[in-house]
Amino acid sequence: MARRTKEDAEKTRLHLLESALKLFSEKGPAKVTLAEIAREAGATRGAIYWHFKDKNELLTCLWDEAIAPLEKSFDDLVELGSVQPLESLESLISEFLLQLATDTHTRQVFRVLEQSFNMQELNEEHGLVQLRCQWSESLTKFFQPVEKMGFLRDGLTAEIAAFLIMSSVEGLISYHLADERCIQLESNTRLLAQIYMQMVRK
Repeated sequence: MARRTKEDAEKTRLHLLESALKLFSEKGPAKVTLAEIAREAGATRGAIYWHFKDKNELLTCLWDEAIAPLEKSFDDLVELGSVQPLESLESLISEFLLQLATDTHTRQVFRVLEQSFNMQELNEEHGLVQLRCQWSESLTKFFQPVEKMGFLRDGLTAEIAAFLIMSSVEGLISYHLADERCIQLESNTRLLAQIYMQMVRK
């Protein structure tokens, strides 16, 4: 019985996430309330507050669901290192771009997150701005041993390398989400990842 209850709770959580993504995509995160999400999912307000304390946590969960496998691979790369760190990062970026190009759910999540970054009420403590800072810090941490090994361009620091990669990838994401026809992303993921590495590689 306990197992069935746990499975039911997880199904409810996933259904709430699906309903939230649908409403966020249609109206924008700012115009959607948790009560509306509960109604869309056929759940009670108590159910949504049981799973998510606020809209910000729900958005973060949507991100985690969409990108968790790649994020874990990157975290492992940061923590465990690699004998070919730039090649490993290039492979991860290529894999991510391919997911963005081919997976509708991932694009939906990124469109919603992009709208959310400028919403003050969703950028309080532990908000989405903090999430962006965490990405930047993780990339900097990745590049620090790469800098010490002498793999970066002369004069390029770990912090600047992280900024170059992050801003370049974010820019590509924004252009792609605004108009998927602007670039044939699916067939160019490997080339783009190679170019990103050339920007920082010695």
